[in-house]
Amino acid sequence: MAAGAFLEEVSDPYNRRARLFPGFIVTLPISVLTVVLVTTKPAWWSTVVLLLGTSGVSYFGAQLVRSAGRSKQEALWASWGGALTTQLLRFHGAPNTVAVQRRHDQLSRLFPDLPMPDQAAESADPQAADQYYEAAIRALIERTRDKTRFDRVFDENHGGRRYSTAPRVCLYRAARMGARSG
Repeated sequence: MAAGAFLEEVSDPYNRRARLFPGFIVTLPISVLTVVLVTTKPAWWSTVVLLLGTSGVSYFGAQLVRSAGRSKQEALWASWGGALTTQLLRFHGAPNTVAVQRRHDQLSRLFPDLPMPDQAAESADPQAADQYYEAAIRALIERTRDKTRFDRVFDENHGGRRYSTAPRVCLYRAARMGARSG
């Protein structure tokens, strides 16, 4: 990764909150342990370890957290009955079908070339309806990528919660490895 891309990624508030901080949680104990173990070494060695610990290790931890969060995403969605955004567009199981129809109407105005299934069509073929819902969601995501125009979307994004489950997975694996070696 180029230095410019790295700086852009770590300076982005969403990436810091959703990926870097959970990665920092994972790497902090390792970094502290490393500093404690090398304090008896020459001063230059401690400086090198400190620099690595404050830069690359946290970023590497963020990448581990992101990968673990992404891999957990499908299992979470399956246990929930689909992505939350897809569920918000389904008539089936909705506590308020008027609100669902309103969302459909808004999406139909935004994307007139993408037909939204009505309640009967969804009941007849739920998988096909979900494909339309997922296509509408992807189109909406693409339309809201401008961080300056849609800053609340990035500020309220759920990715931080998804990525914050990943440190538990990483720390659990590290604890299991430690238990096996000890």
